[in-house]
Amino acid sequence: MTEMADEGKGFSLRDATGLDRHVSPAHAKKFKVCFEKEKPDLKAVVLYAVRNSETCPHKVGTEGKADGTPDVVGTRLRKATDQLVLTGYPPKHIHVDVDGEPVSEARSWSYEVCRQSPAAGTPFSADLEPRLVISASCAQD
Repeated sequence: MTEMADEGKGFSLRDATGLDRHVSPAHAKKFKVCFEKEKPDLKAVVLYAVRNSETCPHKVGTEGKADGTPDVVGTRLRKATDQLVLTGYPPKHIHVDVDGEPVSEARSWSYEVCRQSPAAGTPFSADLEPRLVISASCAQD
């Protein structure tokens, strides 16, 4: 990816598997490139990648095995959303509800995740939209 940027080319990251996971440029160092597709008219390249811990598929779009949804209950919202994005959920599909008093968006990042859906361990699906319930202090059941 650095090489593409150094050559003055634009690039976009895509999931190399058929799972249709979101690949965030913010996590680029946690992914390896399996395939490249040049877009000469645009001076760009599409990079098809998988997480460093995964094996590249034989061809783009081959079904792969994804990690399950991480357990983010008890973590701060910023870390929780980061873990969900790294799993493959697009940021715009992650919904956050506040339990208790309304809170500013800036302050909400330090709030703790009290509940999550889908549950930890649920197999990744591009159709799922995670929902996190946050609070300044989660009540213990």
